[in-house]
Amino acid sequence: MKKSFLALFLVVAVSVLVQPAFSQALHPFFAQNGDCYMLIGDGPHRGVYALNNLTTGVSKRLYDPYDAYGIVAAQSYNAMKIQKWLYTFASTETGWENFTGLADRRVVDNASWNKYDANTVPPYIVHRYHGSPFNSPTGRGNHPQGTLNWKFSGFDYPCSQVPANVAGSPGHHWVQMGKFYHSMDRPVKSPFTYGGYYGPGYWVHW
Repeated sequence: MKKSFLALFLVVAVSVLVQPAFSQALHPFFAQNGDCYMLIGDGPHRGVYALNNLTTGVSKRLYDPYDAYGIVAAQSYNAMKIQKWLYTFASTETGWENFTGLADRRVVDNASWNKYDANTVPPYIVHRYHGSPFNSPTGRGNHPQGTLNWKFSGFDYPCSQVPANVAGSPGHHWVQMGKFYHSMDRPVKSPFTYGGYYGPGYWVHW
């Protein structure tokens, strides 16, 4: 009986001694109470509120979100202090607008007779069964003027016009908004490449 009591006492003593060590090892970043924020997007009480104010215990209005419709909270630790971030998202709906001027785009600006395997995206406009890759008015693409008139409102880059380079950005060119162009970013597999409809299909730039 005395031995059992002694063993129990030792177990309890060890538990009491060890417990504070675990509590002290928990970093303050993980020991915080949870934060709760609420967004009221309209009406006389419109605002972003901290619902569990850890200083006063009373809900606090933080700021006016104006036309915000979403809210996200996050926090980080930079080895010195805890940073808390609160983001609200807003937008304004407008009607349709017509954009004009030039846009920076990655354009295929030349053609080639080279052949590429079915898994390689060529850096050029390549040969297709219905004509030479140099059939265009500029000699830098595959679309003759008849095709341009039929499919592309009479114009595309570089078949109708070789686009100007964007300084300091290799492969990027200035294109007129609303005009068609052969995109380096939109390659597609075409059965028409390299001589036949029933071929395996090769990557081309439309």
